[in-house]
Amino acid sequence: MSPELVECHRSELPRTVNSEISQSSWLNYGLATAIYLLAMVLTRPVFLSDTMYYLWTANPSTTNFLDFGHLFWRPLIWVLLHQLNETTPAERFLHAFHILDFSSMVAGLIALWVMIATLRLFTRSHVVTSACATLLSFSQVMLTYSKGGCAYIFGFLALSAGFYILMSTTKKERPSFCDALLSGVFLGLAICLWFPYVLAVPGVLLAPALYSEPGQKQSRLVLVTGLACVVLVSMSYGFVAIHLHIHDVRNFATWASTASHGITISGAKRMIFGFARSFISLGENGSRAVLFKRFVLHDPYNPVHLWQIAGLTLWKIFFFYVFLATALVALARSPGGYKALLILLATALPVLGFACLWQGSDLERYFPLLPVLMLALGLALSNVKFDSITGFVACAFVAAVVFTNVFSLSARAREYELRQQMITLRSLNELLPSGSLVLLPPMDPLQRVYWDFPELLPFEEHGLKLQRILDLNTADTPTWRQRAGSQVTQHWNRQIPVVIESSLLEKQPPAKSYWVEGDDPRVHWRDINNFVSTLEIGNRVGNTDYFFIRVPMQNLAVVETRN
Repeated sequence: MSPELVECHRSELPRTVNSEISQSSWLNYGLATAIYLLAMVLTRPVFLSDTMYYLWTANPSTTNFLDFGHLFWRPLIWVLLHQLNETTPAERFLHAFHILDFSSMVAGLIALWVMIATLRLFTRSHVVTSACATLLSFSQVMLTYSKGGCAYIFGFLALSAGFYILMSTTKKERPSFCDALLSGVFLGLAICLWFPYVLAVPGVLLAPALYSEPGQKQSRLVLVTGLACVVLVSMSYGFVAIHLHIHDVRNFATWASTASHGITISGAKRMIFGFARSFISLGENGSRAVLFKRFVLHDPYNPVHLWQIAGLTLWKIFFFYVFLATALVALARSPGGYKALLILLATALPVLGFACLWQGSDLERYFPLLPVLMLALGLALSNVKFDSITGFVACAFVAAVVFTNVFSLSARAREYELRQQMITLRSLNELLPSGSLVLLPPMDPLQRVYWDFPELLPFEEHGLKLQRILDLNTADTPTWRQRAGSQVTQHWNRQIPVVIESSLLEKQPPAKSYWVEGDDPRVHWRDINNFVSTLEIGNRVGNTDYFFIRVPMQNLAVVETRN
């Protein structure tokens, strides 16, 4: 071959390679996008987190407008609300919700693209990227928070972007100062959207040090990233603290403690349950999750036996941890897999530790772990033959996640639940005057109806006060009698009807209820029933399951002070 032909082939080689890489890239992102959109079409969560709560409280005049846990979130929502011109609050909130709902779905898709981009730094396998895209898109945490517009998904996008930028520097001969600065800004933004994202920072900063090529100076890069993150977060919280007239550590700690909203839920069991639940649904209509909790806590009123949950929830939890264990073993055996394991360990310890200390059953608790975890799973699967035991377990688990979550969170199931709630609200609105107090059992989903079904916001204008008789696992739980009695007294003194859900009058909580004896050891069902028994019951309200409560005036003091 002549030198001219050799040079010609050499000049064409980079163009061919770039073309193949480009086609591979489009295929990866195209498949991931199709998978994500399919997941969005097939599902719609009933639980929509706290979006409506932040919409209602996004007012600078409220005491908790600048929330330590979500520093930037209420101000951003306040700006959004001021761009809308609807005449009634219900219309304005509903419009804002739809904007946030769509924005969160877009944010989830971009976060998925960022995850694919991070994986492509280490593998070009279409099978691996598609499997990871399917697992993330159909995971319960994504199906729940990529809808409804809450701060968690936007913070997850920022964290994923910061992680990707930092990891991409390991593939560059000379990482730039701008890369480090931009990565730090994204990490800081994630923390300011939801503070627990700070738990992922140690693992993210460790990653480039482990994956850098010999001769690369990553220490300066990590230092700049960390400093940019610290400066952004410190300045943001510092300016807010000054605005709130907080000038010492003690008052700052008091402000930080308000982010817990008085919730005192903790425990390793909840973390084990919640971590698995963040991927695979354990029954989001309430019944299956309640059955599992009754089994664990040995509920004496509605006992649950092992065989009752083995086929409903237990196998899913077991399957999740088997999948996780086999993937991590495969990762440990792969070349350089120890690096991903170290990064995962540096991230998982603070994230899972925090979940043990506070609300470990909540899905969002595990968002900070996802960027690193998905990279670790992708690297593990890229070194696995899919006809092996590990490959079979991975394929079976991904399939189980898809089918289980689509069934549990189907759009049809949500429409059915919406119709049922609409019937209840319409009945109460027709039979009760505006301002009436409706006392509900603990955990009753009707209290969250306007949060989880914003379509029903026009009913809220009627003014019914939907209130649980008490909330479990909060700092205020021990004083529930005084607060409930005070509410009943105030309404009765103003001649406003009080209505109570009929199951509170029963000696034993119904099996279909959400009550689990022992969930909060400070409160027992008999305490609630004894309290309600001091009230005089009036007439039934229509064909609903609610009753009027008439409180004799001479018993008001007893209701307010009884322990």
